[in-house]
Amino acid sequence: MTPCDEFKIDPGIREPSSISGLRSVEIKGLGDQPLESTSVSAKWLKPRLEDQTRATS
Repeated sequence: MTPCDEFKIDPGIREPSSISGLRSVEIKGLGDQPLESTSVSAKWLKPRLEDQTRATS
């Protein structure tokens, strides 16, 4: 199992129910650079967070 696979099965990541009301999500690294273009986990997580916030709005 890859680290990304482990990340994806974490219930706190899969079901971010405490997040609501966000219009968009940006995932950035320590250098303030967007991670969606380089991180598989960030690419996977961003649309799910955005979908979650739309569903609870």
